[in-house]
Amino acid sequence: MTMNCFSQKKNQLPQGAFEVLPSDFSSKEEKLISAAYLNTPITENDRITVSKDGHLQANGKRLRIFGTNLSQFPSKKTSEYYANQLANQGYNCVRFHHTDAEWSNCFVKRLENGKHIIDTEKLDDFDYFFAKLKENGIYSNINFLTGRNMTSADGYKPEIDRISNWKYKHCLGFWNDQAKNFQQEYISQLLEHENPYTKTKYKDDPAVAFVEINNENGLIMGYLCGWLDSFYGGEYWQELEDKWNIWLQENDYNYSKLSSKFNKTSQEKQNLIPQDSIWNLEQHEGAKAKYKNEKNVSKIIIEENGKANWHIQLNKPNLSLKENTIYTLRFSAKANKNANISVSLMQAHSPWQNSGFSSQISLTNKFQDFEFSFMPNETDQNLRINFGEMGFLQGYQIEIKNISLNEGGNIINVKPAATDNKKTSFPTFAEYKTVPNEYRNIILSFLYELEEQYWISMRDFIRNKSGSKSLIMGTINGCSTPVIQNCFDVIDTHAYWNHPVFPGTDWDKSDYYVNNPSLTKAGSNNTLINLAKQRIYGKPFSVTEYDHPYPNQYGAEMYAMYASFASFQDWDCIYTFCYELSPSTKKSNKINGFFDQRNDPAKVNAAPFAAKIFRNALIKPAQLNYYITLDKQTEKSLLYKNSAWNIGNPENFGSIPTAAFSHKIGIIIPENNFQIDNSFINMKSTEKEEFINKKEFSDTEELYWDRETGLFIACSDKAMVTVSLKDSILPTFPQKWLQKNRILPLQGNSSFASVIALNENNNILIYNCSWRGNKNENLRAYNSKQYFSTCYDEISLTTEAEFGNSPVYALAADGFLQLFDGIKVLLKKDSGSLWKVISREDVENFSLH
Repeated sequence: MTMNCFSQKKNQLPQGAFEVLPSDFSSKEEKLISAAYLNTPITENDRITVSKDGHLQANGKRLRIFGTNLSQFPSKKTSEYYANQLANQGYNCVRFHHTDAEWSNCFVKRLENGKHIIDTEKLDDFDYFFAKLKENGIYSNINFLTGRNMTSADGYKPEIDRISNWKYKHCLGFWNDQAKNFQQEYISQLLEHENPYTKTKYKDDPAVAFVEINNENGLIMGYLCGWLDSFYGGEYWQELEDKWNIWLQENDYNYSKLSSKFNKTSQEKQNLIPQDSIWNLEQHEGAKAKYKNEKNVSKIIIEENGKANWHIQLNKPNLSLKENTIYTLRFSAKANKNANISVSLMQAHSPWQNSGFSSQISLTNKFQDFEFSFMPNETDQNLRINFGEMGFLQGYQIEIKNISLNEGGNIINVKPAATDNKKTSFPTFAEYKTVPNEYRNIILSFLYELEEQYWISMRDFIRNKSGSKSLIMGTINGCSTPVIQNCFDVIDTHAYWNHPVFPGTDWDKSDYYVNNPSLTKAGSNNTLINLAKQRIYGKPFSVTEYDHPYPNQYGAEMYAMYASFASFQDWDCIYTFCYELSPSTKKSNKINGFFDQRNDPAKVNAAPFAAKIFRNALIKPAQLNYYITLDKQTEKSLLYKNSAWNIGNPENFGSIPTAAFSHKIGIIIPENNFQIDNSFINMKSTEKEEFINKKEFSDTEELYWDRETGLFIACSDKAMVTVSLKDSILPTFPQKWLQKNRILPLQGNSSFASVIALNENNNILIYNCSWRGNKNENLRAYNSKQYFSTCYDEISLTTEAEFGNSPVYALAADGFLQLFDGIKVLLKKDSGSLWKVISREDVENFSLH
C-alpha cells in the first residue's frame, strides 16, 4: 500500500530538506526571476474591455490575468510591501473574496443591535491597499455576496434566524425582492464610495476590472443541494410556492393536469426480491463491516469508518426494472442507536448513477416500517436497491428485514398545496428525488426562469443603476448553467484537485484528509480538462479559484501544469486560491492552511514562472477548436440530468472533455453570433474513442501528456515544463523540440519532480521542486499512526491539526536539463534553493547544486 511512502519517526524530516522563506526579490538573481516588469501603473487607458474575438484587452492589446484571492486586507503599514510582493510574483489581479463575511474582519461589522453595516475603518484600509495595488499594475475583482450572514436584525423575517448555514440564505434573493434589494444596497455602498487615495469612485475606477454577484450559487444549485428545504414551512417558502403556481398557470399547467399525469396507481405483482436473496456488502477505503443474515434479518456491523459516507453500502444488484413503471419498496429497519442512512435505486454498473429514487431514513433502536413507491428513470437489467451512507457509523449495528420490491402500487408525485387544494404544492428536494424525469424538468424549468430573471436584473442594476464600468460575472458555470451565465461579460468557473474532506465536522482540522494522487495520471476526473469544457467561445474565460490543497505531496505540479495548460487553451484569466497575508520570518514561516499560496514554497516560488508562461502565452494556443452548440431550449430540455455542483454539465450535450488534452474545447451559443472558421470542429462529428489515448501530443506539439506513467511536458522556444513521476517514460522528442536554443525536458529524476525553465534575456531561469512540508507536520495516512517524511502513493493523507510549526522545508528534484548546444545542467535534491539563474556565459562551467 505504501511502496512510495518513506516511513520516519514522528517529527522527522526527509534527508536533504532545507528551509525556505518567501523571496523579497532584493538579490540580483531574484530580480531576474521577478515578474514585476509585466505590470505598469493602471490608468484610464488600461481599462479592461472585451475584444471582438471575445478576449480581454487593455490599451489596444490582448491582456491575460494571472490573479490570486485575498480574504483579508493588510494594514496601511504593510500595504505597499504586499502590493510589491504580489507584483514581483507576477500577479496582475487580486480577487477580494469573503470580504463581506464578519469572520474576515473586512468590509462588514455589526452594531450592538445586530444590524450589519460597512466598517468605515476597514474600508479605509482597503482604499489604501487598493491604491497601492493600482500603482503596482494590479487590478481588483470585488465579490459582492460570498460570506455575509443574513439575520432578522438586517430586516429579514424572523424565520431567517432558524437557518444556521449562511450559504443557504444566499438563495433567498433569487425569489424574494427584499433580499435582492438588500444585496443591491450593499453593492451601491461599495461602488458609490470614493476612494480618498485615488480620488475615484469604485464604479468608475479602471483598476476595478471585475465584479462578481453571488459566489458559487444558483437557484437550481440551491434546490439540488437541498438548501432551499431549510426555508420549508415558512413565509419565504410560501412566497416561492405562490410564484410556482403563477408560473404553472402561465405555462398551461395546474394541479388537476399534473396530478392526472403523474399520480398513478397499478396492481401490485410478485416480489422481485425473495427473502433468501443474496445481498452484497461493499467496503471501501479502509472501511470495515460485517454482514450477517439471520432468519432473513440483514445485519450490518460497522467496525471502522471509511473516508466518505458511501464507503459502506449494502445492495441487491441484477434487478431488471422498466422506465416509468411503478415499483413499491417495503422494509423494516432499526439501529442500536439513532442513525441516518439512505436508501436508493442505482445503476449496478458504471457510471453508478441514481436511477430515479433516493431517500434519507432515520433509524431508532426499534424496528420501523418504511414504504416507498417510485418510477425508475431508465429501463435497465442491472439496477440495485442500495442502503448507503454508513461509512461514518463506526460502532453501529444496522438491522433490515422484510425487504420486498413489487411492480405496481400507488404513487403520489404531485400534491395539493396546503393552503388551497386546487393549487400545487412546490416539492421539497426530498420529494423531488422520487419523481419522474418529466416532472423534474417542469420543476427545474420554473427555477431556471426565476434564476435567469435574478441574474439579468442584478446585471442591469450594476451596469445601469449603479453605473459600474467593470466587467461583470454572475457566478460560476457548474453552479449555474452556461446559457444563463452567458448574459455576463465573463464566464467563470472553479476547481480543486482533491479538496480536503472532513468526515465529522466541516473544517475540523483535527479530523480531515486530502487524497494524494498526481494530476499527471488523471483521466476523466482531471480538473483542467473539466474546466476547459465550461468555456464559451466568444466570451473571456476565467478560473477565479484553483488549487491543489496541502498536504497533497504533488503540490509542486500545480502552477507548472495550470499555467501551461491555460496558455494552450488560450484562456483569459487564471487565479490561485488563496493568498495569505501573514508575516514570513524564520520563526513564523509555515504553511498555514490547505490553500495557502504565499507560505507554501512549492507554490509561491513557482508563481513568477507561471505568470510569465501564461501572461506571455509562452505555450502556443491549440490549432483546432472542438465545440458543442448549446441554446436555451436544448439546455432546458435536459434539466433533469443536473446534479449539485454540476449544473448544466456540457457532457450532457455531447462535450468530450478528454479532447482538451490535445485541442481547445468549448461551447458555442448561437445568440453570441460568434464567427467560426475551418479550425472549428463540431464534437457531434467525432467519437469519444478518438480521445482515449493515454499518451499524446497536443496539436501544436508543444504539450505532451502521458497519463499512464505520469508525465506532463510543455516545450516551446521560450519555456520548458516537466512534471514527472519517478517511473515516467519520456517520449521520442518531436523535431521542433530539438531546435537550437530549446531547453529539453527533465531527464534522470529518481523521484517526483516539477521543473520549469524559462529562456529569458540570455538567462535560463529555473524553478525546481519535489517536496515541501512544515516542521513537525507529522504526515501520515488517515486513520493511521504510521508517519511519513514524504509519500507518493495514492492514499489519503492527514497531518497534525495545525499542520505542524515553522519553519517550512523543501526538497528540489534531481536529474538533468539539456540546454542549448547540448550542455547539461545537473539538478540536486539538496540544492538549498528552489530557484537558479544561469547565464549563457557561464552555462558551460556551471553545475547546479
